[in-house]
Amino acid sequence: MYKNYPDNYIFPAIIEKNEKNYNIYFPDLPGCVASGEDIPQAVNQAKGALELHLWGMEQDDEVIPVPEYRDMHIAANETICFIDVNMFGSLPLEMYHVTKDK
Repeated sequence: MYKNYPDNYIFPAIIEKNEKNYNIYFPDLPGCVASGEDIPQAVNQAKGALELHLWGMEQDDEVIPVPEYRDMHIAANETICFIDVNMFGSLPLEMYHVTKDK
């Protein structure tokens, strides 16, 4: 059965600075993490991780949680940011089981 999932998602994420890089994790989506040498690279990786994580949840017919924006507690080396993804057309065609004509 086809479910009508949204084309866009916005989830809060935590950027964590450590000695060598920046890690990003999504409190509402355990296991969805990314890292990069600098913040732009980490955010770019996080967008990709979020897209794939949500796509997998959609494919497995899992309930996608409503993002929690309140009562987030962060450490001194952390910052809150919001990561947005557009699911329509953002993933490779192979992920949709669509092929291009040659």
